[in-house]
Parts: sequence; structure tokens; C-alpha cells
Amino acid sequence: TTTTCTRCLRKAKCTKSSTPTRPQKPPGTSRLILSTIIGIICKDGLLLGAEKTVVSELSIAGTDHRIYSINKHIGMVVTGLIPDGRALVWSARSESNSYYEFHGIPIPGKVLADRVAAVIHQHTMQSWYRPYGVVVIIASHDEFNGSALHMIDASGQCYGYFGCAAGKERQMARNEIEKLSPKDHSCKEAAFELAKILCKAHGLMKEKKMELELSWICPETGMTHQLLSKEIAKDLETRAQEALEKEAMEDVQQ
Repeated sequence: TTTTCTRCLRKAKCTKSSTPTRPQKPPGTSRLILSTIIGIICKDGLLLGAEKTVVSELSIAGTDHRIYSINKHIGMVVTGLIPDGRALVWSARSESNSYYEFHGIPIPGKVLADRVAAVIHQHTMQSWYRPYGVVVIIASHDEFNGSALHMIDASGQCYGYFGCAAGKERQMARNEIEKLSPKDHSCKEAAFELAKILCKAHGLMKEKKMELELSWICPETGMTHQLLSKEIAKDLETRAQEALEKEAMEDVQQ
């Protein structure tokens, strides 16, 4: 029979399929898996955290970073398209260095957050740019403004927070942060609670392994931004998993 082919628009017997075939994904590609990231201000400093889903058994632990240092007193955690996040990290480091060379003092966290937000927003306005597919949280401490926490979304909106979260389980994490009231806890006390929230956020993907990445700015580090060691992060993860399992057992018994 003679039909109209939807691909070549000719009335004839067509050997082509009327339904366009979807292109096959290249080997090794997978769907985007958003990490849950958290930032909180404690009574003596700041904490940043991220849970990372291990997408391959062959990957080397600790090579897929989510948390970066911008300078000695500023840290940034990213979620979304990680290459976009790394590009923003380099942009933030460039802004930090330029500010120090011109003014002779480290860049305040608020100023850096505004400049990074301007870069992200510019990429949503110009047709020759691709928007950044990333959300970032910036933690900073300086002698003039103290501790500060800012979150910037993919549109370039920037707000200051006492506690914030982004990623796949952001709403659950925000609720847990509100219950925690981190301003009443030290960084050492809040680190365990932060690990519990991140482990709970990973609960929907228990079939995949995870890694915790944590950093802090506190008196123990001389108010500089430092990553927690792999041993400490692993210990916090183990204790947090045990605490969550114990709470689950108690809920079942009740």
C-alpha cells in the first residue's frame, strides 16, 4: 500500500521506519545522579558535606571530589554536572586571587558569592553560552564578617543561610537541619549529625555504594578550610549507618 512516510514525506512504499529511532548512548555513559550536599553554620565554625554515589566498582575512592578549597578560609561544595562545578571552582579561585592582589586582603565570602552568582547568571543571558548545570554552596570565615554560608542555584540566585541543602534529597535534608538547630552545636558535635543526614539521603539508593566527603572551618583547623581525613569520614559514616539502623529497628518494634 502507498503511505506517506513521516521521515522522507513521500507517498510511496518506504522501507524506512515511520518512527525515528533514538540514538544509542555511548558505552560507559549513565544518567546523571545528583549528590546531596549540605552546609551548616555551627556555634564555633562551619561544616560542608556531600554524599557521593559510587557508580563503578572499578573507581578509586577519593578521586571524584565534590568539595574544594577556594583559598585558606573559603570552601565550596558542588552538585549537578561536576565538570561545570570544577569550572566554577577555577573561576572562584581566579576572583579570589584578583581581589587579594588589588586590595591586599582575602576576599570576603559575600563578595565572592556575588561574583560567582554573576558568572552563573551571565551564562543564562547570552546565547553563545551554555548555562551551568550546577548548584554550589560557599562556606567562608573572615575577621570582619565571621562565618558566612551562601548557596547559588543554576539561575544565579544567591542567598545567605544558617543551614542549606541541595541535590536529590534536599527537602529531607533541610527538615533535618531545622530539627538539629546547628547554631547550638560545635563542629565536632554537628559532624556526626551531618553524616547521619547524608547517609539517610542515600537511603533510596542502597543498592549502590556511597562515600562521604566532609570539610570544616573551625578552631581545630585555625579557622581555615580543611577536608576531614578519609579515616575520620569513614568512621563517621559507619557510626551514622549504625545509628540509622538502630533507629529503624526501634521504629519497627514500636
